[in-house]
Parts: sequence; C-alpha cells; structure tokens
Amino acid sequence: MLAVATKMTKYFLDTNVFDFLLDNNINVEDLKLKGDFYTSNVQRSEILNIPDTNWQKKLIEISSSIRQQKLLLKSGIWIDDLYWDDEQPWIDEVGKTAIDLTGNTKKKP
Repeated sequence: MLAVATKMTKYFLDTNVFDFLLDNNINVEDLKLKGDFYTSNVQRSEILNIPDTNWQKKLIEISSSIRQQKLLLKSGIWIDDLYWDDEQPWIDEVGKTAIDLTGNTKKKP
C-alpha cells in the first residue's frame, strides 16, 4: 500500500491560542496531527511579559511542547518591548508589508 502525502493546514499561533489551550484544558498532543504551526518572536515576548509567573510558566510549557516554525518579522511596528534573538535582526523602520497594509510610510500605527 502506498502512503499518500497530505497537505497539512498551516496555522500562525497568536499568543491567545496558548491561553485558550490552558483555559479549556485542551490536550496539546491532539494538535500535532492538525497541521503545521508557526510563530514569531512576538508570542514568546508576550508570554515573558505576563506578570503572573505561575501562568507564564504554564504557557511556556505549552508553547514549548508544540512544534513550531518561527517566522521572521518584516516590520518594526511594536507596541511593547520584544525579545530578540540571533535569528531575528532588530527592525526599526516601517516595512513594505506594513506600508502595503496601512498606506503609511512614516508613522507607526
């Protein structure tokens, strides 16, 4: 019998997804067959900025247990401080994607 490769659905995980998983006691193992998952530096930074260290620890555990591909950000439009690493250079200018979406080249929305 030949194995047929199926195209997996792609999901970009916003930080509130990890909260939802915890709030609803969803088994992370069940997600692994649902698709491919993506994040950026934003999700990790938002989790690290949570003042409730117990909740933060649980979110880090959930986030770490889901295989994710980190996508690099293409614009420097930030509301708060982000954690940066060697894979993601600091970007402070308004990028092309943000300009295309907002029509704004000077001001950070």
